Amino acid sequence: MKALRLTTQKRIKELEQEIETLRRENEEKDKEIARLEKEKERLRQERNQLKEELEAARRAAKRQAAPFFEGQTEGQAETAWPQEGSELWAQSASWGASECR
Repeated sequence: MKALRLTTQKRIKELEQEIETLRRENEEKDKEIARLEKEKERLRQERNQLKEELEAARRAAKRQAAPFFEGQTEGQAETAWPQEGSELWAQSASWGASECR
């Protein structure tokens, strides 16, 4: 009976030590979770800030004016229609006439 009591007391001590070890591990895990939650929030704020900056840059890019252009490029016609008095001018007068009838 005495041997049974000793083994029982020994087992109780072992379990108490194990419980204490588990409590310490649990506290460490809780601290790690808190640290990770703070890091997650910081990263979320950084992401939101970067999204806002990206949207602002996109809006600014849309507002940029086209480059200023002077003169004509080589081979570019001065007007879209034939000049008055030219051979094409005479032909252009009859272009729509057949479709109107």
